[in-house]
Amino acid sequence: MIKISASIAAADPLNLGSEVRRLEEAGVDYIHIDVGDGVFVDDVGFNLHTVRRISEATSIPLQVHLMTYSPEKFIEIYAKHAHEVVVHVESTPHVVRAVRRVKSLGVKAGVAVLPGTAVSSLKYLIPYVDSVLVATNNDSSFYSWVDREFAPEMLDKIREVNALKQELNDGVEVIADGGINLSNVREVVKAGASVITMGSALFSSSNIREVVESIRLIYSDVLRVK
Repeated sequence: MIKISASIAAADPLNLGSEVRRLEEAGVDYIHIDVGDGVFVDDVGFNLHTVRRISEATSIPLQVHLMTYSPEKFIEIYAKHAHEVVVHVESTPHVVRAVRRVKSLGVKAGVAVLPGTAVSSLKYLIPYVDSVLVATNNDSSFYSWVDREFAPEMLDKIREVNALKQELNDGVEVIADGGINLSNVREVVKAGASVITMGSALFSSSNIREVVESIRLIYSDVLRVK
């Protein structure tokens, strides 16, 4: 079954409580929370206090995406409030150690790759992780949306990750994150993504449930055609 992760960075910041309730009513599977350091990406993102308050306000599992250098400094404090913590391959020379640290805290661990990073970098990581996040656009700012368009060449990367998953760790979830909407989600699903991360495509809708149900129908149709 396809899973939908709502990127809370696209929510109305003045009404986060009501936005979270909209996600609950819509039946999304995860809330995706970007944490930046202002260096690895342009923004600082969600601080610990906000993440903790979101975790207290909902039963929806939180995916914390650490878009930071030296993620080891942030893992323990965010893992307390998360279902899963995702670190970037590019962010530390000790990525295996970072992933193992996440899992030692009883939290699922994921690794993320930027558009310019080769899938081969994941070969020795996939056995350790629960998910691989493929960044499907080139935006380094999750608030200004300067380069938020979906990069279609990332479909090949999703296929490559999916092939590696089937070879080395079939339990891994393949997360697609960046510029995804109803006009391109079918191709993303066909490429092999099992978790679809969406921001503005969800929050800009007056009825998030309709968007979620549309994605599930698309997924069912893709399975039927296969």
